[in-house]
Amino acid sequence: MPPTGDDATVPFALDVLAKYALAHTVFAAHELGLWRAFEDDPDRVLDAGAFVAERGLEPRTAFGIVDHLARRGVLERCPGTAPRYRLGPAGRELIGDGWYAYIVYYVGGYGGVLSELSALGAGTSRYGPDVVRDTAYVARGTEMMSRTRHHASYEVVLDRAARLRPARVADVGCGSASFLVQLVDRCRCERGVGIDVSEPVCAMAAASVRDAGLDQSVEIVRCDMRDVLAARPDLAGTFDVVTAMMVVHESLHGGEERTVELLRTLAGLLTPERGALLILDKQTDLLDAGQAPAYLTEYKLVHDATLQDLCSSARWRELIERAGMRLEATEALPPHTGSILLDCRRPA
Repeated sequence: MPPTGDDATVPFALDVLAKYALAHTVFAAHELGLWRAFEDDPDRVLDAGAFVAERGLEPRTAFGIVDHLARRGVLERCPGTAPRYRLGPAGRELIGDGWYAYIVYYVGGYGGVLSELSALGAGTSRYGPDVVRDTAYVARGTEMMSRTRHHASYEVVLDRAARLRPARVADVGCGSASFLVQLVDRCRCERGVGIDVSEPVCAMAAASVRDAGLDQSVEIVRCDMRDVLAARPDLAGTFDVVTAMMVVHESLHGGEERTVELLRTLAGLLTPERGALLILDKQTDLLDAGQAPAYLTEYKLVHDATLQDLCSSARWRELIERAGMRLEATEALPPHTGSILLDCRRPA
């Protein structure tokens, strides 16, 4: 957010505090449904009193959230006695370009982890038994980010998949299934399968499939992607395209052999003749070069805290080759995302 008032000269500590509070306030506004109105009409004037009443919100806190957003340039109060607001310059950037998706991802998905960072560092709490990320918000935030023009990862993968003209597709770690629905639609597939280990996420995915009217052609399978061939041997060798969107790196902390085995499992889902595994994941090339791009730096922090490793593009190539696949092509996404598309092929 751009500084307002005297913020440009405030001490570092107060600047950090202001941004911390603002991130939570923007997220709260998302949860309360405030941004939906402005997404539909960026020029809308919002009657805060009517908004609070219609949703049955607690007035003092809800008005406090709106007031804070106005004081930080996200909203602007309109002249008059009634509490009416429009988007300020920061708000137009936040909503118009979809940047608030990153806040949904971090605050919603990893807020609990970050609040326990000292305990995790001290070893008095452990990730998994004591502290967990919110996988539903991670899935939702990832989906929202992937659709923005400054990330565009969905579009990059959809375009490459469509060029392969697959009849059957699978998405491992499918999350909300928003991407899977688009994949089936873009590729005009006869069948799609989404695979995810999380029960609440699978419920969200099933709802997305129903809402899209694809119940008869898309199936959601709840299982660990590492065990998919054992759980569903009927899926072996049946997919022309398998996508893995930001999930393969989660196996890296278990060691290279574990990741190689996962890649071999995913390759086993592919048709021998033409199957392609499209992995969208992160590369640490910029971080390894001593740079600290916005978003990617914080992305590494929350992954360090949740026992997830990231790796360089060179290491990705090594892992893919060890799994017996051929790396057909790579495509780097915008630098601040640190994302890379790896087009892997199962040898004939």
